[in-house]
Amino acid sequence: MREENIKKYAKLIVTKGLNVQPDQPVHITAPIESSYFVHYLVDEIYQVSTGGVIIDWVDDYITRAKFVNEPIENFQTTRPKSEYRLNEPNSIKN
Repeated sequence: MREENIKKYAKLIVTKGLNVQPDQPVHITAPIESSYFVHYLVDEIYQVSTGGVIIDWVDDYITRAKFVNEPIENFQTTRPKSEYRLNEPNSIKN
C-alpha cells in the first residue's frame, strides 16, 4: 500500500471510525509488528486531539512465554491498568 493511501486510511479511522474529539485521550492496543501503521494513527490523532495517546504494545511471543512459564497463581487475580499508569502524565484512568 502506498504511503499516501496509508495516511488517508489512518485519517479515516481517526476522524470517522473513532470520531476522536478535541482533548479526548486515546488508548491503542496493537501488536508490535503494526508499529509502522500505529505511527500514522498517532500523527492523525494529534492533529485532532491534545488529550494524549497511550500505546500498549502486544507481542505474541512474550504473551505465550508468560502463559507457558508463570505459575497459575499469577493469573488468578488481576489489577486494573490504571494501577500501572499512576505516574504517567495524561494517563487514562479506568
